[in-house]
Amino acid sequence: MSVRYGWFDEAHTIILYDLEAGWQWADLENAITNVDRMIREVDYPVYTIVDTSQVNRIPPDILSSIHWGTFNAAPNWRFGVFVGANAFLRALLNTFSRLYPRFRERYVTADSLEEAVALITERQREASDKLNLQ
Repeated sequence: MSVRYGWFDEAHTIILYDLEAGWQWADLENAITNVDRMIREVDYPVYTIVDTSQVNRIPPDILSSIHWGTFNAAPNWRFGVFVGANAFLRALLNTFSRLYPRFRERYVTADSLEEAVALITERQREASDKLNLQ
């Protein structure tokens, strides 16, 4: 399989997708389905990191695939970070963000796993602050 996935942290709040060169949409769809099941098994917010640093070719149906995964996600999935996206994928993600504001709220890009974790930590802190204000 050219898409690996699993819990990234011991607290099980972040799931890492690792897309290898040559991945196909069917591989990612299978991973998304299994990850969705993992997320639904817990009762707290979960975040995802999609490592695309090894990807050199993007399947032609990427926008519809991302749309499908985003709008069918578990209710406790909060936010995803694409790591290492090449210029073409970044352009696609930017286009999708302009077309779908909800998508823009749910995804960002980062240059490294460390940056992705920092972005997620900030979102977790913001969510916690909102809860504390209510």
